[in-house]
Amino acid sequence: MKVNVVLVCALFLSLEGVLGDTPANCTYEDLLGRWVFQLSKGGLDKDVNCSAEATDVKEVTVILERMSAARDELGNTGYFTLVYNQGFEVIINNYKWFGFFKYDTKDGVVTSYCDQTLPGRVRPAIVTEEETKMVSTLPQHWDWRDVNGVNYVSPVQNQGRCGSCYSFAIMGMLEARIRILTNNSQTPVLSPQQVVSCSKYSQGCNGGFPYLIGKYTQDFGIVEESCLPYTGMDSECSVPESCSRLYTAEYSYVGGFYGGCSETAMMQELVKNGPISVAFEVYPDFSYYKNGIYQHTEVRRAAFNPFELTNHAVLVVGYGQCQVTGLNYWIVKNSWGEHWGDKGYFRIRRGSDECAIESIAVSAVPIPKL
Repeated sequence: MKVNVVLVCALFLSLEGVLGDTPANCTYEDLLGRWVFQLSKGGLDKDVNCSAEATDVKEVTVILERMSAARDELGNTGYFTLVYNQGFEVIINNYKWFGFFKYDTKDGVVTSYCDQTLPGRVRPAIVTEEETKMVSTLPQHWDWRDVNGVNYVSPVQNQGRCGSCYSFAIMGMLEARIRILTNNSQTPVLSPQQVVSCSKYSQGCNGGFPYLIGKYTQDFGIVEESCLPYTGMDSECSVPESCSRLYTAEYSYVGGFYGGCSETAMMQELVKNGPISVAFEVYPDFSYYKNGIYQHTEVRRAAFNPFELTNHAVLVVGYGQCQVTGLNYWIVKNSWGEHWGDKGYFRIRRGSDECAIESIAVSAVPIPKL
């Protein structure tokens, strides 16, 4: 069995020099096997540099197995998830271990080292009981914009020319879920610009992953739009200290891990907890969508391989079925403004992983203000 090494800093709250959406390109198969986590002392100092030479290194060995099982040499069991093709997170023995796969760039050529990681991080995990009972029946139609006449979804916004869709998707999910948890007594509009300007887990206007913004919000918190207005440009991180922050209690891939997503899992999560962030592949014809149920191509999986091409993140707010054709669909909020599509929304075929829309759904649990 291969042995992989990852160096992490305990409990530190920043990643110096490490960006999300990295050039690394590693697969699920690369991740399986025995990993040795080398843990050096850190702390709660957000300025600690994990790239510095480590002292007092402690080693922890974990074995990652199909489909998402993790175990250590002491008999503790847990689970893991690939984060797209960029890195991975392991949750075991009440701790979360996270790292980006190592890579280097020389003369414009990227080399991925899928048996190693860049300096990563570990922190205590919030452990909750997973609901194992499957819901036997679900509503035939669900729309968080109209639940018994009440709308829980925040207004459509426009990301402009900045590749910040991942930020808008997560902010929209958190905004809706706060509304649901507080019965609309709290209706925040959160700051996508904070993610663009401040997150070390993403690359600003050059893209990122909603899963890692769930992590960013848990670690650092997010302020409201009025505190850091959206400019649609990369800029220095400048958040007024007087601004209060909203945090996530937890974040996860729908289905439990990257590759475990399904139509049923998405429907259950959507109805139970609120809108969910998803990613899918945008083809040229999608730009011209006006109404109806969009479908471009069907993506079929053979052997298990969680990786599917996606290039845009959006927010699923509901689902339904066309009474005329019988075609099932998702109701989705885009971030291209109210003048695009059907007042900023679109419907897309459900149940066939259309454009990979059922491959990478993300859920997060926000903590309302007291």
